[in-house]
Amino acid sequence: MKRKLEGNDDGADSNAVAAAATTAEAEASNDGDKRVILLDDAITVEAFFDQDCDLAAQAILDELAAELARLPEDKVGETATVLAEASDAFEVAIKCVAGPYKGHLLALQLDSHTHRSCLIGRSTGRKFRAPNGLSMPKDPELSTTHAQLRIEPGGRIFFVDLDSTNGSLINGESVEPHEPKQLSTTAPNKVYVGSSDLLVSFTRRS
Repeated sequence: MKRKLEGNDDGADSNAVAAAATTAEAEASNDGDKRVILLDDAITVEAFFDQDCDLAAQAILDELAAELARLPEDKVGETATVLAEASDAFEVAIKCVAGPYKGHLLALQLDSHTHRSCLIGRSTGRKFRAPNGLSMPKDPELSTTHAQLRIEPGGRIFFVDLDSTNGSLINGESVEPHEPKQLSTTAPNKVYVGSSDLLVSFTRRS
């Protein structure tokens, strides 16, 4: 049975395309296989090519799904392991050189996947407990939630003042509230918060 392929009435080219596509089927080669496009009783040139593209896209998706199904389980496990190993993790050593905690050495942990931030403040809440946070309740000049250490993708670590009452200094420079200040991961950082002088160093975990 013949079908009619309708084109635009704006030139001979459209008429030629319509005349060339009057059969009931249009066959296209795809790796030796044949895809059959059934035309409706009346179909525009645009719809004809849209239908052809949709079939080609579906064939690609089907092939990808088949490849994934054939992927060995051990390869899937290896991929997950590589992704896990790509995380950045640091041991954080904080030495109190002046203030109420002078002489104390505190340890925190940062991990880009499991624990991306550590709070610093006077609070004794659960979020401030080491190794996930730094609680210094004996420093009266420190705000309850004073600042935060934060790790970003790529292993960059930032200090963020959380709008503290008395402010913060990093290596002698004032830190604006809520404006992240990048810290060195290769050399100690001098951090002044409340009435405490801290020396903050980072060691990458293997």
